[in-house]
Amino acid sequence: MDVFNYVIHKTEWLSEIDNIPEATRQAFVSLFQNDSTEARLVAKFIIDRCRWSDMTETNSGIMEAKQNTGRNIIIGIVDQLNKEPIEQITEEA
Repeated sequence: MDVFNYVIHKTEWLSEIDNIPEATRQAFVSLFQNDSTEARLVAKFIIDRCRWSDMTETNSGIMEAKQNTGRNIIIGIVDQLNKEPIEQITEEA
């Protein structure tokens, strides 16, 4: 089962993670902050899929919505890479 199917169909693995926001930030840093060929290829694939380089307007609202969604994914990835470490706030009893 590939990683996407695993995440879509199983959720029990999330209970093993204490600070999900920080673990997510660290995962993005691990994947994309290394300036490797693999990171560049994945980034290029994402950019090509959302047509980041083609900023032309379209008459199709559906196509424009799809492009904007893809662009928002890239913006979200960049935001994750630029975040400071996230400390988990615990409630004191």
